[in-house]
Amino acid sequence: MNPGGGRVELHVSLLQDYSGAVGLLTAAVMWGGFAIAVVAPSSLTRFETNAVYLACVLAVLAGGVAAQLYRPGQPIRTLFLASPFIVVAVSLPPVIALLLLGTYPGAPVSGRPFVVAFIEERLLDPVGLARFFANTFHREGTGYILSWLLYSIPIGWLLGAAILQVQFVTGVDL
Repeated sequence: MNPGGGRVELHVSLLQDYSGAVGLLTAAVMWGGFAIAVVAPSSLTRFETNAVYLACVLAVLAGGVAAQLYRPGQPIRTLFLASPFIVVAVSLPPVIALLLLGTYPGAPVSGRPFVVAFIEERLLDPVGLARFFANTFHREGTGYILSWLLYSIPIGWLLGAAILQVQFVTGVDL
């Protein structure tokens, strides 16, 4: 019998709770710094600046939602629910900044045509959704955010399915 076993479990539980809070705080600081670094030297309009800030806030919130939806031992739940939020949390702010700016400050080539063309031609067109997205979203300001939020669902599912396949083949729980 372990007389201190309950205390150890309590401490581990508290550590897990705090690690989630620390992760969200770290994400907030990171994306906040990113927003300031992108917006300060650029000539974005007020609306576009707010779109970058909104993307950063949504990324932090998506990270929190993904952390709440992730359940070890429940791969289907993680695949269909948490994976799209993980994609949003990791990629939304830089994608929005790239699409609004056309290029990152100091970058040699513009990313907007490449990113939009790649998503439309390689991801949406094969399943017949390219025309729907082109007709539905204006692709300005918050239109970029809504587009990327919808893009993140199939992208998250594809990445989640790849991770599940690696787990199945290797037997390692990622």
